Amino acid sequence: MAEDTEALRLQSNDNQGLSLVSTPLDGTNFLSWSRSVKLGLRAKMKMSFISEDGKKSEENSKEMEQWDRMDSMVTSWILNSISKDIVESFMYTNTSRELWIELENRFGQSNGPTEYRLKKELGALTQGSSSVSVYFSKIKKLWDELACITYTPKCTCGAAKETAEIRSHDQTIQFLMGLNDIYDHVRNQILMMEPLPAVSKAYAMIDRIEKQKEESTAQPNTSQNMTMQAYKKPEMQKNFQKKKNVQDKRQQICKECGKSGHLKEACFEIHGYPKWYKTLMKQRKGNSHATNKVATAVDVGNNVVDVKAITEILRSEFHKFLGGLKPKTLTIRDEDSYDFSSMTAELNSSNIENLDTWILDSGTTSHLCGNDLMFTNERTDLRDVFVHLADGTRHMVIKSADIRLNNRITFERYFICA
Repeated sequence: MAEDTEALRLQSNDNQGLSLVSTPLDGTNFLSWSRSVKLGLRAKMKMSFISEDGKKSEENSKEMEQWDRMDSMVTSWILNSISKDIVESFMYTNTSRELWIELENRFGQSNGPTEYRLKKELGALTQGSSSVSVYFSKIKKLWDELACITYTPKCTCGAAKETAEIRSHDQTIQFLMGLNDIYDHVRNQILMMEPLPAVSKAYAMIDRIEKQKEESTAQPNTSQNMTMQAYKKPEMQKNFQKKKNVQDKRQQICKECGKSGHLKEACFEIHGYPKWYKTLMKQRKGNSHATNKVATAVDVGNNVVDVKAITEILRSEFHKFLGGLKPKTLTIRDEDSYDFSSMTAELNSSNIENLDTWILDSGTTSHLCGNDLMFTNERTDLRDVFVHLADGTRHMVIKSADIRLNNRITFERYFICA
């Protein structure tokens, strides 16, 4: 009786323009629409007006007028929930119960085609490009719609529980079947579980794996970044050191001549200008493009000289030197060979005063000279000493000595080869 009394009452927000659903009935969505309407009426305790179990107040009773008022209100709510395109055909029903029966007869009676459509969609549904949550929402919606039109007999024995477990088992299998192949590993683990978990639990496990993958993808690859930094750091330090050395050399001031780029110990005005310096200056003027691209600077007196210009001189004179050699084919043994020689060669056949060009390399281990008239402090106590040249030939050293260029410059350990 309390429920019947509550059904005849209105709340403060109840009015004739109220709609029970957000999506109106358009003729194709009766299944979901009818469920939404029933939920709304049940929440307002007005479900008895459209159900077959509802009891109408007796004629000429005190509650009859109130019942008619509530029934008209429910009818208005249902009509407001129908699309404007089709609502005209339902405007002349007398009660909310008649309206509901009319709607069921027109849109909800043929469950066969609807069941066929739902089961076909379920069979074809897969995750595809959707996320796991979107895929689960789609399949869950189809299951719920199918459950609304499928007849389930009421049972109070234990068979109802077993039927529910069988349905849950089938839903879990169907959900796992539609997942993408990237979840094969976790899918196999779920299938091996005994008993098989409910579909909601299976979804939670898959969803957790998906979120972990998204987090790992969103995070930067710190190990790779650290590797790149470790790779770049030596190069940056190397380049910085080069620039620092050049800057340090340019900051040097000679106390003798007052020019920058060298110290007093390397000043040409004190020790004399070498003859190759003039050739170098001519070479720099002839190759203006080389002087415009200074990659590395070296100290030559009071000037900073482009390394490319020096390289061109060395290459030219070295080819001239190799052009006068006659290669010989020799068998070389490792045990009696000397270290590979870099060269400082005298490129003239007369005496020291007639020399035009010298190639100076203070870092070599073996120095050669082709004119023994220039030697001082000769030594002939050399045994089984060989020098390998750049053209592939090997020569035996017959004596060594020092070479004096002028009063200030003397080179030691020069070889004369056979």
